[in-house]
Amino acid sequence: MRRIPTTTSREMKPRRRGATMVETAVILPVFFIMISGVLEFGHVYMVIHSVNSAANKASRLAATEGATNTQVTAQLVQNLSTTFNTGKMRVLIKDASAYDDTEVDPDTISVDQMPNLDISTAISRQLFLVRVEVSYDEITIVPSFWRRIIGAEIVGQSIMRHE
Repeated sequence: MRRIPTTTSREMKPRRRGATMVETAVILPVFFIMISGVLEFGHVYMVIHSVNSAANKASRLAATEGATNTQVTAQLVQNLSTTFNTGKMRVLIKDASAYDDTEVDPDTISVDQMPNLDISTAISRQLFLVRVEVSYDEITIVPSFWRRIIGAEIVGQSIMRHE
C-alpha cells in the first residue's frame, strides 16, 4: 500500500524568497544601459545627419555671388540651433583648391592646413569647403556614461564651387 503525503503542495515547493528581486537587480541595469545606448546612438546619428545637411545648405548659400562668411555662419546657426547649442560649434570656410589637383590623394589633404577663405572674394568656379565641427560632449543626452566611451567629434562638411 502506497502512502500519500500529508503535506500540502505549497510546503513541498522549494523556497525562493527574494529570487525575483535579485534577478531584477541584475537584469535591470543591463537593460537600462542597453536602452540608453540605443537612444544615444540614435541621437548621434540624427545630429550627424543634421550637421551634414546644414553644411550642405550653407555651402549652397556660399556658392551664390555676394554671400559673406557671416551669412554662411548665420545660416548654419539657424539650421542647427534646434539640434544643439550652436555657441560651441566650430565653423570653417576653406579654400579647397587642393582637391582640384588630380595627382593628389584626397585622403592626404588636411582641412586644418587649407587656407581660410573669405567667400565674398572667391572667384568664379573656385572650389571651397564649409565644415562644421562640434564636440560629442556638447550634444550628448546621457552625459555621465556615454561621454566617457565615445568622446568623439561630430563633423559635417560640404565642398562646392563658387558661382
